[in-house]
Amino acid sequence: MPRMTGFLRISLAGVGAVAILAMASVYALFHGYFDHGQFEIKQFQWSSANQVAMLAERSDNQALGGLEDYVVVGNHLFTPDELLHALYVIQ
Repeated sequence: MPRMTGFLRISLAGVGAVAILAMASVYALFHGYFDHGQFEIKQFQWSSANQVAMLAERSDNQALGGLEDYVVVGNHLFTPDELLHALYVIQ
């Protein structure tokens, strides 16, 4: 009986590790960590309230991928990393 308890503990630890890895992978997938596209601001316009509207473009240099344009509003011009995060917050 003690051998079964040890095997059960090791099995549960393995299943727990796989579950944590799966949850981390799903989180990374839906928050853009695997997105290797190029993000750039195509046009921006400042308003009188110190807000800036940015027309951003995501391209991935693949034939079937195409381009994706979206509008982001913020209080400063976004970096490519901030544009990536903004795209996945929008979706």
